[in-house]
Amino acid sequence: MGNLNSLLQLLTTCLILSGCVTEEINDTDLGQNIIEKNNKIYDYDNVSNKINTPIESLNELIIEYPEDRYTTETQRAFLRQKHGVIRYETCDCSNKKIEKWVFGDGVDIEEEEVDIAEEGIGVENEFYYKNSYPIPTVVTNIEQSIALIQSNIVSKPSQVTIATLDTGIDLNQLPNTGPFLYKLRPNDSICVENGKQELSGWDFVNHDNNPHDDNGHGTIVTSIIKSGLVVPKIDFEILPVKVFDHEGEGSYFTLLCGYKYATSKPSVSIINMSFGWYYKRGRLLNKYISQNNHILHVTSAGNDSINNDMEPHFPSSYRHAHNVAIGSIDVTKTEIADFSNYGTSSVDFLSLGDRIVFYDSNGEKYVVSGTSYAAPFVTAKSAIEFINGHRNPQDILKELLTNATPLGPGTTLPVRCKNKIID
Repeated sequence: MGNLNSLLQLLTTCLILSGCVTEEINDTDLGQNIIEKNNKIYDYDNVSNKINTPIESLNELIIEYPEDRYTTETQRAFLRQKHGVIRYETCDCSNKKIEKWVFGDGVDIEEEEVDIAEEGIGVENEFYYKNSYPIPTVVTNIEQSIALIQSNIVSKPSQVTIATLDTGIDLNQLPNTGPFLYKLRPNDSICVENGKQELSGWDFVNHDNNPHDDNGHGTIVTSIIKSGLVVPKIDFEILPVKVFDHEGEGSYFTLLCGYKYATSKPSVSIINMSFGWYYKRGRLLNKYISQNNHILHVTSAGNDSINNDMEPHFPSSYRHAHNVAIGSIDVTKTEIADFSNYGTSSVDFLSLGDRIVFYDSNGEKYVVSGTSYAAPFVTAKSAIEFINGHRNPQDILKELLTNATPLGPGTTLPVRCKNKIID
């Protein structure tokens, strides 16, 4: 979670972010309590084993090469052969800093990790995480066309660029309110993989230039961001980065590749990260977030009614001032939602995440709940503050606090900011 100590010393007021939230579709933050489709309620409150525990790979390691060594392919090939690597993967879009090494059966992966680290190479275990609850699919069966993507790209660079690390976007399901997708800049390094050239965003699951959402989570996240920026009309663009598949499952390596891609775009000022897991810290992701302190990272706190001070949830529990964790308040805006994670040192704000309505392009109604969509509401509010001239994360957060609406007398909530709502 964002470490707001310095900010809170300046502002003694605390807040609860009020806004839209939907419970997760595919990660810890993607584990839903209630989803309603056409007035039918899907209730997963009583599902056992709700904690989203990552599954560690028994034969894969993520390698981070140092800046000053192992830069040639010959040097890297020698290291792979030395350590018995049978296969390796690199990130799409020209990021060659990290690789995934795959080892054969019978290899002691922990011993390999120690041996590789002793050579001065960064190394971390690969892991996978997923949402284990079924959901009504908020997607069409029609793959979005390249022409549809191109028609939704803004005509000129916007004032604020928001990246979404999620399941992608289904443009067929979003009401047409005009172009909003990221426009490539002349100084961008254009991604080309498998004969496909980058248009706007990238699909790191299927390795192509069409970040189509075949799950639904990313589409609702995008809808909430867009809705928050339509009135007042804000000059914004969204860079979709697909890092989760049709079931909301993802790998740590894929996430790292997507993150490095998003932060390679100099204009990205806010990243929405509506996902998460427990127990595995994710050293490399923590490191990369710490290095990008000019970008506001808005993360969801999780939907398991857990105290994140005691059981950290990542990436929301990373303690950087520019990494903020969002929980959910209930529909009455008087108390924390019963599904929301909390923590007086690990969850920064709350936003309305109870019974949020999403209409697809056909007018079909979904009612969703959870912290996953509290984050995009705050992302939209943050973009407005960015447009208003508050260009660094600390200033954005300061404005959110300053403009918050106080709750009733005596209200106390189990997060850093306890008695205000941003609505």
